Amino acid sequence: AARGALGAVEGRSAAFAAPLDEALVRARLALLDGRREPTVRVELAPYGDTPRGGRLWIGTYRTSLTPTFWRGVAKGLRADLELVKLRGSNAHHIVEATFKAFARAFRAALDDGLDSLPPLVAPPPRVAARSRATKETKIEVELEIGEDDLLDALRARRRREQP
Repeated sequence: AARGALGAVEGRSAAFAAPLDEALVRARLALLDGRREPTVRVELAPYGDTPRGGRLWIGTYRTSLTPTFWRGVAKGLRADLELVKLRGSNAHHIVEATFKAFARAFRAALDDGLDSLPPLVAPPPRVAARSRATKETKIEVELEIGEDDLLDALRARRRREQP
């Protein structure tokens, strides 16, 4: 069902390495055309340094179910998926970095084909807003990032960093 909602995305792929404190996990994703079964590689264990051999549970979450979950996600999306822990000593950070890396790789794979969409179907710009207030102060920040805005910001940053 998830794949059907995505439309024609065959052949798109992406990778992302997500840090979270001391943990670093790399995700690679390739969306398939459905002619073959997806391949899944999940190398995250051991989940942490303590106890010896890694944690079996994070709260009420059984870490041994993590590869099973990702196999189900890959099958539902009809995508090759590789999740590899590059470093990490905290079980919670390893699992959270895995979700973060997957999400960023998946979004990159989907964003890869946005140029081919008709203008009326293109997604709205990314917008973030935050508001904080106390009795003495009120702060409101709104940020709209389009592709051109991001490139301009990166160019300006490079100019500031050059001697």
